[in-house]
Amino acid sequence: TVMEGESVTLQNDVLVERDDLIVWRFGDKGILIAKIDVETKEISLNDVDERFKDRLQLNQNASLTIKKTKTENAGFYELQIRGRESSQRFLLSVTGE
Repeated sequence: TVMEGESVTLQNDVLVERDDLIVWRFGDKGILIAKIDVETKEISLNDVDERFKDRLQLNQNASLTIKKTKTENAGFYELQIRGRESSQRFLLSVTGE
């Protein structure tokens, strides 16, 4: 749980390897919000989605930081590491001020 307006980092606890493709998804529909190709260091963030515009940061260890959280950022997040078929789920609660 995080207070609205604060930053939160969803921590990856799996060691990232050189040829991994890391994908973050949000919500029941699994909307792609961020991905990183570790080998090429190519990062893409879904800034088209207004819920996350200019507030996502994907870290080299595959953790995802959401800055200035809003209540609409609450929900399920899934981290997928392609190539190893590893995944982690997070439930984020955001409480109003």
